Amino acid sequence: MNLFLVAAGAVVVAGGIACVTARRAAVVAIGAAILLGATPLLALPQPGLPVLAERAVGALLAGELLWVGLRGRTVAGASALGWPPMALLAAAAFGAGVGAQQLVPATGPPEALGVALALFTVAIVAVAGRSDGIHLGLSALVLIAATSVVRVAMSGPSSALETLLVSAVGAAAAAAVALLAPRLEADEAAGDVPTGAPPGSGVRP
Repeated sequence: MNLFLVAAGAVVVAGGIACVTARRAAVVAIGAAILLGATPLLALPQPGLPVLAERAVGALLAGELLWVGLRGRTVAGASALGWPPMALLAAAAFGAGVGAQQLVPATGPPEALGVALALFTVAIVAVAGRSDGIHLGLSALVLIAATSVVRVAMSGPSSALETLLVSAVGAAAAAAVALLAPRLEADEAAGDVPTGAPPGSGVRP
């Protein structure tokens, strides 16, 4: 097992968990930036500087958009679970993914498949916990990262074009969250939150 890939995977999954469990806008933004920016490091051989730069720019843009849209607000957290149980679920999924690499035809590192399964688990648990647009958008960011990591696990390093597309989709999802935040806050202030919505859903002043 490659220790560098394990460490990089831990950083990526930690970013995903922070994105869906944090209650501070700054932590959500930083988690999303780490999540989207560090995924290329899971490839072997390591991608070139242009690919890393493309992903870094896209990740920073996504983080900035989330920060602008959510700052000054308390995020309810996309997941009803806290980060400790989420981390345990992700760790179990990582182990299952590494073991499953022996059963699937793949040319990428087994650590990448483990990280992908861990991210899918984080996203699914987050979606099950909350249902409004902001939380679905944050969960979508984790799914975007998970999908790109699956590509790395199956076929090796991504091309510059694929990296650009993933960065653009991630930034678009972050922009959607940023645009939805004020709208949802206004709906909550007007008492228009749908009946049955989870307590603290959306953002609060």
